[in-house]
Amino acid sequence: MDKKRLKNSTRIHFLPGEKLSFGNIGDYVMIILGVLAAAIYAIGHMFFVLLFGQVVSLFVSRMTNLQCNNQNLTLCISNTTGFNSTISNTSLCSAGNQTNTNTANSQDSTDSFHNDVHAKVILLVVVGLIQLVVCYFQYIFFELASTRLTNRIRIDLFKATLSRNVSYFDTTKISINNLFDNLAIVQSGIGWTSSAVLSGAIFVVAGLILAFITDWTLTLIVIASEPLSVGAAFMLSKLTAQTTISEMKSYGHAGQVAEEVLTTFRTVTAFNAQNSEQIRYASKLKNNTKYALRKGFMYGCYVGILSIFTYWTTALGFLAGIWLQTTGLHPTLDISQIVVVVTLVTEGIQFLGYLAPSMKTFLDACAVAWPILQYIEEAEVSIYTVVADDLTIF
Repeated sequence: MDKKRLKNSTRIHFLPGEKLSFGNIGDYVMIILGVLAAAIYAIGHMFFVLLFGQVVSLFVSRMTNLQCNNQNLTLCISNTTGFNSTISNTSLCSAGNQTNTNTANSQDSTDSFHNDVHAKVILLVVVGLIQLVVCYFQYIFFELASTRLTNRIRIDLFKATLSRNVSYFDTTKISINNLFDNLAIVQSGIGWTSSAVLSGAIFVVAGLILAFITDWTLTLIVIASEPLSVGAAFMLSKLTAQTTISEMKSYGHAGQVAEEVLTTFRTVTAFNAQNSEQIRYASKLKNNTKYALRKGFMYGCYVGILSIFTYWTTALGFLAGIWLQTTGLHPTLDISQIVVVVTLVTEGIQFLGYLAPSMKTFLDACAVAWPILQYIEEAEVSIYTVVADDLTIF
């Protein structure tokens, strides 16, 4: 009965089809809190854009009223763009804005303008402070979780190495040192980097939804470059992952040469083969410079393309908004809606540009983590096979 119980427990622990799990409840709680913090940060940034659009609308409305009060109505209409600037979609220069406005009404308007701007500025400061605190906790939660998970992976990797037979290292070309070194890349990729990618993705999606709610007509015109931006990001991720895998393989081959020389150092010295081994080691690393230049070139092109899309989207948004209002196709469109829609879309494109390094690091971590997990899983499978064979003898 004890042998059967031992066999069943061993089978459950080393079942090949099971997924590896390196975290505990504390890690999962920190990850969930980090995800919530990332979502709050993205939502807070959207509120910042809304408040910014309202502040711009207040200043434009104030300047328009002052201009209309100091000039006659005909000259004011001829010198304006014609689009509405107040949040209530009132006329740019109405009859009440002519020069016969008394001083008391002008003073009331000034006080109201100051109060409105003061209230919006206070809200902007509050949103900024909330984002500061949330961003701090977001960083702490993701970094702690990534450190704890990486430490457990290191322990399991060390156990998997000790459980291997000696013949495995004689027949398999693998660099254990590179696997341990690559864990630093994994830790950086699943820590703050992944949280930045998550915040950017949430803001891009939620920003588009808010832009459609604000004014769907203008949003459809402005987002013409969004598919191109997403396509550029997708191409960068694919090319970066392929280049990173090739770079890691090159480092692995060089590490194997170094291990061979160190394990047979006396033989290399006896045959005076130091120069030949140096040449062989350098030949394994010659492609790394090419891979680094390739990744730098791809990232530079990506950032340049996103910058072009950002400038083009900004110009297109404001021109389209003015055109829709002046032609009468969208008479209810005001400056606040134009600023909010254009800012949300352009901020989304800029977030993609800012997240390119984070996406690159995250994809690098995914690329180098797979050989490590596969190595640990193969070791667990081999232990399960050996234990099962030993139990069948009895």
